[in-house]
Amino acid sequence: MQLLHFAFGLGAFLSPLIITLVDTIVTSIYGPGELVSINPNTGFETYNKQLHVRVSYVTLGIINFSAAVLIIALLRGSTPAKKEEPNVELEDVETLETQDNKLLGEDHMRNEAELHDEPAVEPVVTEPNEEAELEALEQKRIQKKGIVISVLTGIALLFYVGAEIGFGGLIYSYVVEMRKIAGEVEGNLLNSAFWLS
Repeated sequence: MQLLHFAFGLGAFLSPLIITLVDTIVTSIYGPGELVSINPNTGFETYNKQLHVRVSYVTLGIINFSAAVLIIALLRGSTPAKKEEPNVELEDVETLETQDNKLLGEDHMRNEAELHDEPAVEPVVTEPNEEAELEALEQKRIQKKGIVISVLTGIALLFYVGAEIGFGGLIYSYVVEMRKIAGEVEGNLLNSAFWLS
């Protein structure tokens, strides 16, 4: 579980950096895109960057696909080898049984025959004592306490991860689009800095 959370954090940290790098490369090749508007208060220019977004997402898709292929290839190579059952013939089993019988002697054979001839013994039912009942009640109490702690921890993690992901998604939009106090590159870097922390 920790490895999964680490992979999520690493991806959340690296993705904005990769998108910024790809955006910078596409901008240097094709230009900033079609000018849509200029904010008179801050002077920030807004461009239509559909090509930039497509190239960024295709790049991230190629990276994710390559990682998935690599993981599948590593997992295929690490399958445990099955142990082969020894091929035992019926004659071999009979030979082993006769050797065992010779080693144990005829007394053992007679005792075994007597065991099979005896009638079955009924199991004795005893009443549980108070100590066993108290121990069973204590085990149930501990089990209920464990369930309550697990549920409360799950609820806390649900709210924590929800707030973390919500803020991580909001910080870029808030800085770049709502408040317009930073450009796209700075917004991506701020998002990466959040996931790094």
